[in-house]
Amino acid sequence: MKNTLKKSNVLYVFRHGETDWNKEGRLQGHLEIPITAKGERQAESIASILENKGVEILLSSDLKRAKKTSAIVSEILGLDPIFDSDFREVFLGEGQGKLISEVDFYFGKSFWEKWNNQDSAYDKLHFPNGESKQETDLRIHSSLIRITELFSDRVIALCTHGFVMTRMLKMYKSIVKNASNIQNIEYIQFHFEEIMSKEKTLRDKNRLITPMYENGTKDYFKNS
Repeated sequence: MKNTLKKSNVLYVFRHGETDWNKEGRLQGHLEIPITAKGERQAESIASILENKGVEILLSSDLKRAKKTSAIVSEILGLDPIFDSDFREVFLGEGQGKLISEVDFYFGKSFWEKWNNQDSAYDKLHFPNGESKQETDLRIHSSLIRITELFSDRVIALCTHGFVMTRMLKMYKSIVKNASNIQNIEYIQFHFEEIMSKEKTLRDKNRLITPMYENGTKDYFKNS
């Protein structure tokens, strides 16, 4: 089938506004943590940028911190946000609520270093009862393919989370960046073609992976 995507078709992916747990260095995962007053101001600032980019569709993770951020953005842009649980942060299982400084104590020496290592050798690593990097990649990519096909002629913005953004950078731009280096409200531009061009490669890589939300390990999309 002929590729009808135009180079101008873009996706602007931005991180939610600041939370108190961001300031504390505490792992949030799927826990519901509100954004701060500063986070609300940050949302207003990114809205102005997205307005100038001509954004027509606003997507968002359905976690509270992303929903509040996108609600502020949507009010300024005059768009109704579309909430999608597939764009939630990585599920961290027993790591959720822990301080980053506590991770190695609870989960073993150098665990945090390995978790932040973007080498593919660590793609199956996960916190106890949590989601692996590879599972996260499959979840994100499957949804992005659906979105780019559904809105192939539109300019899209997506409010999501730091770890998700690092995985997208690796998948579609071969850029390595740790989640701790993704700032609140930081945004990254992706062309639809970058996403579509990796479809076969990522599908082949992940074809034997069963996402944990499909095999009953943790139905976090409905109950978190």
